[in-house]
Amino acid sequence: MPIAPKILDAIEHVAETAGKLNQFGFSGKVVDRIQNLAAVVTYRRFAGPNRLPLIGLIGCAGAGKSTLFNSFCGDTISATGWRVHNTRGPVLFMSETYLAELKILEQRHGRLLMPSIERINDVLPADEQTCGEPGRLQIIAAHESRNRTNTFGLLDLPDINSAPAIDERLVALDAMPWLDYVVFVVDDETVYHRVYEKTVHLANEIEQSRCCVMVNRGRDGIDPEHPDWLRTQAFFGVDKIHVLPDLRQKSGYGNEPGFIALKKELTEYTTDGPNRPIFQKISKLAGNLCRENLKRQKHAAALDKSINQSIRTTLSRQQPLPLNRILAGDTLHTLNHLGLKRFALSNLLYFFKRVASTGALTNSIRLLFGNRRDQVLGHLLQIDRHKLIRQVTKQVQNHSQHLTGVIRRSREFDFLKQVNTNAGSGAGFDDLFSSEPDLSPFITEIENIANDFETTCRELLSSDSVAKVIENDPMAILLLLGALTADVFVVPGFGSWLLVPSVLKYLPMGKFESAKKNFQRAIQNLIRKQIFSSVKKIQSFYYQNILSQTDPLWKALEICSQHAT
Repeated sequence: MPIAPKILDAIEHVAETAGKLNQFGFSGKVVDRIQNLAAVVTYRRFAGPNRLPLIGLIGCAGAGKSTLFNSFCGDTISATGWRVHNTRGPVLFMSETYLAELKILEQRHGRLLMPSIERINDVLPADEQTCGEPGRLQIIAAHESRNRTNTFGLLDLPDINSAPAIDERLVALDAMPWLDYVVFVVDDETVYHRVYEKTVHLANEIEQSRCCVMVNRGRDGIDPEHPDWLRTQAFFGVDKIHVLPDLRQKSGYGNEPGFIALKKELTEYTTDGPNRPIFQKISKLAGNLCRENLKRQKHAAALDKSINQSIRTTLSRQQPLPLNRILAGDTLHTLNHLGLKRFALSNLLYFFKRVASTGALTNSIRLLFGNRRDQVLGHLLQIDRHKLIRQVTKQVQNHSQHLTGVIRRSREFDFLKQVNTNAGSGAGFDDLFSSEPDLSPFITEIENIANDFETTCRELLSSDSVAKVIENDPMAILLLLGALTADVFVVPGFGSWLLVPSVLKYLPMGKFESAKKNFQRAIQNLIRKQIFSSVKKIQSFYYQNILSQTDPLWKALEICSQHAT
């Protein structure tokens, strides 16, 4: 059953964009593997059923891969010899015609064939040999008149046991999913080498067609019925092992019967490598990535919940900013005794207390009972900006320290911090809350809040007179008499506030209470904004390693993981 176009589209998107998962701190091996496999399916999709089959040579150093490669190509292309590590990078031999078709195809759809490594296109060299280049795919194209393998593309891969370059020997494993047919090349020394286990296991997983070729160095005779020989056939998953003679001084196999039989077998091979096993591996890898991302999202959501709960609890306990810390005592007292309070007994007591402490009789009368006290107090009405900023900073510090403690004690913090560390960005996670919060972005806002409050207070002082109260409401004189009478029998400055109900909210004394609350509320909102600003820094820090569920790559991975066939 063919794979649905919707799934193929998702695989194509994974092939194009999976590389960005590296910046999210996902396992580089998993990301490279799923991107490579997705690219295989995408390449086969657009190349179509008539594409050139790819046949690859897998073997150890000195097993004879490059000699066999040259024999198929009919020319000396790959460097040969007994020295270890001859082939340092993949070399692909194909016809010029198919290379031209590949270029046209990739002009339409972008890089398709092994897009994860750089590519070099060459013409068939006359006298030079190549060892391939690490990290590059070298394509050797030959005209059909000189190309003896025009029915398939042949890939010579680095040695799978090359100790001098461990990264290069892994190229064979990365290239294997691209192969429609695998040729395991061994000799009488490497035939039992355990290094073949990974490549054979992968060939079994993706159900690749294969054969095994043994270069007999002539030291021992071969008994095809020997138990060791039969076990070797079973290990490689083949019915027989093609045995080629020792070349000795020859540069290629030429017309050797064993080689001709092998070449005929490969030339007649027309079955494309199956996509379904590769898609199953893609689906499994995509599922692992999705589960890892969901795990991160779950921890992030739990940490967000803990942070928000802590902020709500902290702010609910926050006391309004005391005005006596940023305003002069005389000014604050007068503002608290606007309107009816001007004649209260508490105002008179404050007058005697001030005279006794300062000895300023005239100034005290002007401040508390003078007709022009609004002008006098207007000069004194100046909020201490430095004290205000210190008060705001202190509260922000207290809230931030409490919030930091909550975060550090959570398991989610440890998990997400480790994720950021693995992604190479966890070094600054502990420094998100500094001991001195940066209030510079809010200085202008603090100034505006203070200026608005001062302007409102000056307006209230200028309108603070009994005449204006009575002018607004003649019935206020009755309330005035009642308030003054009650003020004598109760706690000074408190009884009249109780007896003057909400109907007097339009009076100056009610207006100051409103202005004071608005000012304190504005400062609280400023503190809340600063705290949430710090929270956003934390959230942006750990969310940068979480793939958003609105990201097209996430949706593509979900489709791949949910439609395993």
